[in-house]
Amino acid sequence: MRFDPSGRAHRSQRLTAAELATLLGKDVSQPVSRDPLPDSENPEAAERFRNQLQEHYPEASSGVQSALDFWRGQGGYLNYGQYEETTCFPMLDAGTSRLPHLMWPVAIYPVSGTVEVVFQYLRDRSPFDDTEQRRELLHRLNKIDGIELPEAKLELRPSFPVSVLAEHSDEFCEVLDWFVGVAALDLARRG
Repeated sequence: MRFDPSGRAHRSQRLTAAELATLLGKDVSQPVSRDPLPDSENPEAAERFRNQLQEHYPEASSGVQSALDFWRGQGGYLNYGQYEETTCFPMLDAGTSRLPHLMWPVAIYPVSGTVEVVFQYLRDRSPFDDTEQRRELLHRLNKIDGIELPEAKLELRPSFPVSVLAEHSDEFCEVLDWFVGVAALDLARRG
């Protein structure tokens, strides 16, 4: 475990009360602003997301947009939240025409400047319902300088700064590429 200069657990290592309750199997209502699966993409929401990111983290805007463009090139698409902070969800449908299988690796918050890794939602979606697959995603992300996600949060939604994604966009895209490949192999096995 890492500690800060005051001898407390490093921020990335701490658990919130809600995270602890989730790990204990308690139903914890999430704030409305953290809607995990918003309605379908719309141009107005996409524009709000870009504007919020440009306003609050202009230095990160280009790198984030580059990663999102890469995601689209891999066959994914983008959904956006409906609340004041317009969250971006890089979505992937790893299902069939008759049976969709939606998943997303992260949620990007342009005002708070965080990228949330959604292990909590992935744990219910094959192949990431396998703890080892989520652990591999965590390890791949942790290889990126500036990301330190603790293994204790494999059932939760830990986050890292959006600036890290922007500064290491190419490395982040490698993780996204791996994520899509794992989902495609799982679809082939299920198909």
